[in-house]
Amino acid sequence: MKKFFLAAIAVLSLVACTSKAQYVVEGISSAEGTTVYLHEALNGDKLAETTVTDGKFEFAGEQDKDALLMVSTDIELSETYRFFNDGKPVTINLDSKTLVGSELNQKLSDYDAELHELEMQMMTTYFEMQGIDDQDKINEMMPAFQAMQEEFIAYPQNILKDNPDNIIPAAYMEYLTFMLDYDELQEAMVHNAPYMKHPLVKKALEESAERAKDQEEADQMKNDIIGKEFIDFEMPDEDGNIHTLSQFVGRGQWVLVDFWASWCGPCRGEMPNVVKAYNEFHDKGFWIVGISFDEDKDAWLKAIKDLEMPWIHLSDLAGWRSVAVELYGVNAIPDNLLIDPDGYIVARGLRGAALEKKLKEIFK
Repeated sequence: MKKFFLAAIAVLSLVACTSKAQYVVEGISSAEGTTVYLHEALNGDKLAETTVTDGKFEFAGEQDKDALLMVSTDIELSETYRFFNDGKPVTINLDSKTLVGSELNQKLSDYDAELHELEMQMMTTYFEMQGIDDQDKINEMMPAFQAMQEEFIAYPQNILKDNPDNIIPAAYMEYLTFMLDYDELQEAMVHNAPYMKHPLVKKALEESAERAKDQEEADQMKNDIIGKEFIDFEMPDEDGNIHTLSQFVGRGQWVLVDFWASWCGPCRGEMPNVVKAYNEFHDKGFWIVGISFDEDKDAWLKAIKDLEMPWIHLSDLAGWRSVAVELYGVNAIPDNLLIDPDGYIVARGLRGAALEKKLKEIFK
């Protein structure tokens, strides 16, 4: 891993003292009496609120120059109109869902609209698949859905690549730090670009560096468990009957303890590989214990049926509060532990071809 703390300190030196600029927002809306809010993005502070009167609303004041400001009719900011405080007036039409302003803010608004449209298409398809009982139909839809995901993930990265001469990438740091780890983000950024001086970038890089440190420690802790004896726990099955892990582990067979959830897309995508491995090696002494991090029992049971998972399934229906999370340091799924016949953990995180390769080595 790169020395992210040194890089983060370097970013701090790029941040200059901020100057102030006046903002003026003229708004149009047919929703008479609606409350409209103005927030700043760096800390989420509410700067002002007003009411639509005679089809209009207005904000005016002073804020840090180039601060990212947000106008919304929802205090929770579920739908916002964003602009940089570059000292030029902005007009927002809540009826047509448009923002008109400087060239910089017009470009930002266009990006926001396109990204929102991609997100809505992806979510609509996701919820459509959730309502389908036919797994073959879901499998038919999956390639299109995955293409949408890839386009959505690539969009903020393309914004970063296409705007080395302005501050627009600063508005998408929340997306970028979610989609890229710290090293990937550092590699993608142009370090003398104007956006590097923006407070949103500084804050995002500091948080990303801290997450990278935490992830490194978590990964080390997860891997430290390899070679140690399994830790026992109790958990209900599909019918509510209580089982211990020791009923299945350390009794002379190889066991994959598989951590997953019905709501986890990557888990569902990986499951055909797990099913294939089970079908190929079960008769030779390979077992699976599924540990679900679901909270909705119906969704859990439906996924077991739809994905045709013929092994024992356990869940305390506590989501990320599950007892298994802390005991085995699970911080992301899919995840799994391969345990030998004597109850010792020999591998972790075996996915796809890696799982099949390991089992072929065991059952030569």
